[in-house]
Amino acid sequence: MHKFKNVDSIYYLVLFSLSFFIYSFIRDSHINTESPNANYIYIEVERQGEASIIYKINKDTRHYSIPNLSLSRTDIINGSKYVVDQNNEVLNKSAINGKHKIALGIPVNINSANIYDLMHLPGIGPKTADKIIYYRNTYGTFKSVQQILKVKGIGQKKYLAIRPFISID
Repeated sequence: MHKFKNVDSIYYLVLFSLSFFIYSFIRDSHINTESPNANYIYIEVERQGEASIIYKINKDTRHYSIPNLSLSRTDIINGSKYVVDQNNEVLNKSAINGKHKIALGIPVNINSANIYDLMHLPGIGPKTADKIIYYRNTYGTFKSVQQILKVKGIGQKKYLAIRPFISID
């Protein structure tokens, strides 16, 4: 009878482990990796002598309206920063920094991000950010966001944490 209890314990342990594995798989497969801000475009406008302003623009609108700024819809790129003079002429165009992008829900482009932008991703420190850039410089641009799993130091758990915040375009 003592042997029977051991087999029962093993049976329940296997059954519990299998149940936990199935639950984890189902839970992880339903994670929404799309940003809640996917229907919006964000741009930052900095006028000389003033604080910069971030504009949230619905992608579905036909005309983008940015006060006192002469940019056409085709000129506006999600995640761009425009520095304008007192006459609202664009002097410089660059990208919004990684910290602001992540806060706004704009994915960081892993094919062009610098080390500081990558370091703002959850769980990515300077060493891992450097490894991402090294991988990109060695093997070429990432063809998919999943390819970042080939970078040493990025496993499935870290990938799931950064997936909503990265893109390749």
